[in-house]
Amino acid sequence: MAITSAIVKKMRWGRLRVHFGTYLDTGAGIADDIDTGLRLCHIFFTWEKKNAAPAEGAGVNEDFSSGPIDGSLVNMIASAMNMTGYWLAFGL
Repeated sequence: MAITSAIVKKMRWGRLRVHFGTYLDTGAGIADDIDTGLRLCHIFFTWEKKNAAPAEGAGVNEDFSSGPIDGSLVNMIASAMNMTGYWLAFGL
């Protein structure tokens, strides 16, 4: 696995579930899944942990334009080796 992740906090906002976590990418340029713990993921954000932004950040390999992602796995890729960061997912 190129990306390891962990769920740090789970919250409920009415019907909406919000899960927050961390990730570590040990293989630059290799896509892998982040397990959000949600049944449906409507919105997914990532940001890097370091103060200085890398030349290229992490990207999400999913299309949210036609609706939520079915299942808990969201595929992402980071361009830099050993990139650490946070993720935030909204869904059901």
